[in-house]
Amino acid sequence: MCAPAILPLVFSVGQFAIGATSSVLGYMGQQQQASQQAQYQANLSMLEQERAQREQLQLQRQYSQEMFARQVQIGQEKEASAREMMGLAKEARAVRSKIKVASGEAGVQGTSIDGLLDEVTRQELGYLEAKTRQLQLMDQNFMLNAMNMEESLRTNSSNALFGSQMRLANINRPIERPSLWALGTNLFGQGLSSANSYYTNKYYQRYGAGSGQTTDLVSGIFGA
Repeated sequence: MCAPAILPLVFSVGQFAIGATSSVLGYMGQQQQASQQAQYQANLSMLEQERAQREQLQLQRQYSQEMFARQVQIGQEKEASAREMMGLAKEARAVRSKIKVASGEAGVQGTSIDGLLDEVTRQELGYLEAKTRQLQLMDQNFMLNAMNMEESLRTNSSNALFGSQMRLANINRPIERPSLWALGTNLFGQGLSSANSYYTNKYYQRYGAGSGQTTDLVSGIFGA
């Protein structure tokens, strides 16, 4: 007499245990999958951040190399101009000295010799002034190029940073994680279903399948 009476309970408990185990295992599997996805995203984020840092360093290194190359070029041009100006000044002194010696040997004096010396000096000063102006323009062009290079560096760095942020946002998309609330609701529903099954089977055992009575959970409880 006891064995048939206890069968509905055993069946219902087994049914609930199977369903609950399946739900818990499913939850644990989803939780593990979400954790693996989070770790994968963290690894990709770290790699992207390292790449972005290398990119920024490369841009800064390229800017520094270009600036250094321009500074070296300007320095070489200034040094060459300085040697040229010193050579011209030396030649002008030599020309004036020759004019004075020649005029002294020839016994020629007066405004004609002074005018010739002044012309040599005027040409020398004119060349030196033009060369000085050229060096000033060279410095101005260097400063303008430096400003343009700095602006280009800021623009390229900003664009690279924005691109990296977009890639990070694409990497770190929201991860769908399993819900404890959904698991609890599912277990609760399975418990109700098992209880309903238990009382339904118990009702059939007591009254038989042909009674025509309602066999849901509530009627089973009140019919127990």
